[in-house]
This record gives sequence, C-alpha cells and structure tokens, in this order.
Amino acid sequence: MPFRLSKTMMRHSPARNVASKGCSVLAQVPENEARDFGFTNINISTSITRARQALRHRLPRRPRNMSAASGSDASSNRSLNSAAGRQLLHALEEAQAQTIAQQAQTITQQVQTITQQVQTITQQAQTIAQQAQIIAQQQAQINAQLQRDIEALQAAQQAPRHRGLLRLFSCC
Repeated sequence: MPFRLSKTMMRHSPARNVASKGCSVLAQVPENEARDFGFTNINISTSITRARQALRHRLPRRPRNMSAASGSDASSNRSLNSAAGRQLLHALEEAQAQTIAQQAQTITQQVQTITQQVQTITQQAQTIAQQAQIIAQQQAQINAQLQRDIEALQAAQQAPRHRGLLRLFSCC
C-alpha cells in the first residue's frame, strides 16, 4: 500500500505542491525532510537531490535574520534573476557565437581573395618572364644582325681600297 500524506502534513510540509512549483522548490526542501516523506519511487528522491545539487551553487544563501515570507520572496526573486541571467548569458553566448562565425566567414573570404590575388600575380610574373625571354631573343637577333651589317659595311668600305692598292701595285 503506497504511503499517503495527510492534509496536515501537506499544509506544513515545505515540499507541498512540489510538482507545480518546479526545481527551485525541490532544491529548497531539506534533504532529511525529503527522505522522511517515505517516497517509494526512487526517481522522485533522486530528482529532488539532483535539483538541490544543481541549484545549490547558483542560489546565494539568505541571511538568517530574514523572515520566512521575505525569504521566499527573495528566493523567488533570486530564481527569477537567475533564470533571467541564464537567458541573458545564453543570448550573449549566441551573439558571440554568431559574431565569431561571421568573423570566421570574413576571414575565409579574405583568404580566398588573397589566394586569388597571389594566383593573378603569379600569372602576371610568368607573363612578364615570358615577355622578357622574347625580348632577350629579339635583342640577340638584332645584335647578330647588327654585327653582320657592321662586318658587311666594313668589308664594303675596305674593298675599294684593296682594288685601288692592287691597281697601284699591279702597274709596276
């Protein structure tokens, strides 16, 4: 036969209406009282313990001189502030994650742009090197042609002298 709480126990119990108030109430139930109710379901006791442990480090301790009413108001305010703080922290973390993702995307685009610029510069350098090679070949051809022309001119200039000298010496 399952254990039932009497109405007087329900009225004075700090765990009254635990299911409707959520984990913050579960965390406020003293550990020894939660076990004294005689819960037959281990999961309920475990969930109370886990909720209490999860919230124990989040909720600041209330001063001993506060009354029960003001303490519960302060506790609910702390719970609301804690929930609002968690929501703000979550929103901030999401915004930071989006900012980081956008910055990563921007950096990736910049890397792609720089890579394209490097490829363009490399192609231009190759084109310039090819043009320099063509110019060097043309210059070598021009120099060779110029050398032939100079030799031909010198030969043409010296040819009449040789003929004239030959005429001079051939008459004797």
